[in-house]
Amino acid sequence: MAELVKIDPKSIGVGQYQHDVNQSALKKALALTVESCVNYVGVELNTASCELLFFVSGIGKTAANNIVDFRKSKGAFKSRKELLKVCKLGAKAFEQCAGFLRIRDSLYPLDNSAIHPEAYSVVEKMADDAHLSLQEIIGDEKLIAMIEIEKYVTDDFGIPTLEDILKELKKPSRDPR
Repeated sequence: MAELVKIDPKSIGVGQYQHDVNQSALKKALALTVESCVNYVGVELNTASCELLFFVSGIGKTAANNIVDFRKSKGAFKSRKELLKVCKLGAKAFEQCAGFLRIRDSLYPLDNSAIHPEAYSVVEKMADDAHLSLQEIIGDEKLIAMIEIEKYVTDDFGIPTLEDILKELKKPSRDPR
């Protein structure tokens, strides 16, 4: 996928009748499919190319280039919060893209998961209530199974969202493919 995003869609042979299809509609459909796949799987922030970052929700071409330039000049990202220091990537763009970006060797364990930074406080509360650290709870299916998610329902986090959070905690940074 990381290499395919660098190729113009009309250069990819998608069948005998590819040229009979409206080319702008084909390009748009392929772009939407790639964006969907990229966001579903997630992207390693410290190794992703500009072309791949461009397909992450909330990141445009300029922001993608600025992320790569920032990474080249300042070194690898240590946390998702560092994205807020990237030129042309504001709070709204951060909100849209942060959950799709992973940082393998982050200072904060949840940065290498699909859990959005907005939900970090909920996970921290779950760990505190269990008298455990985040490192102890992440990946421990028995401990996670004992969490009563009803206690954590708020206006911002309903049962489906909390179930997704627990699913990610059980198998953090697991490739969903």
